[in-house]
Amino acid sequence: MAKTIKEIEEILNTPKTLNDDIIEQISTDERKGVQVLYQKWLKNEKNKQKAKEKYDLMSAYENELRAKNIHMIAGVDEVGRVI
Repeated sequence: MAKTIKEIEEILNTPKTLNDDIIEQISTDERKGVQVLYQKWLKNEKNKQKAKEKYDLMSAYENELRAKNIHMIAGVDEVGRVI
């Protein structure tokens, strides 16, 4: 028996329940509601990946210093206050 759209939504919102087989089944489900949920999930996953890549890029300098055993890092924000 096919899962309901509500059940599929819960699966997509629970990362621990996802695997490649489940994602493949959901992506090929012909129901309009399932496709809307899948596209929304896919967009969210792409946004999370972009955010992680941006964070990694912004953290590169700090990570390089930490790798050199430098743990105290100071900076200045946009308005000149020391943080």
